[in-house]
Amino acid sequence: MDDLLAALEKLDYPATREQLIERLAATGAADATLARVEALPQERYDSAEQVSRDLVRRRAESNPSLVTISAEPCPDCGFPRMPGEAHSCIEEKARFADGARSVTDEFEIPEDPDRNP
Repeated sequence: MDDLLAALEKLDYPATREQLIERLAATGAADATLARVEALPQERYDSAEQVSRDLVRRRAESNPSLVTISAEPCPDCGFPRMPGEAHSCIEEKARFADGARSVTDEFEIPEDPDRNP
């Protein structure tokens, strides 16, 4: 993916999807890379950033384990919220508190016998 993004940065924009494929093929890009660019949704791109956004979005759509990328912060509690899924601010805060408590319990400061209470 990094090689593809670096190659896209070197291309001239604006460019059609077909021009991107031709230019990448001329640089010796692999068939798998060309297929990924060919599957992009837009016909024309104004920048490498636009292309990379669509590539990442396509990759996330094709891999359900990456869907968490689309999580957005809840406006009320700030914890991640998946669109279309139930969300409870209270439950999220409780989960965070439990996690924080388990970490602090694990790293409690030992009592210093020389210290006066």
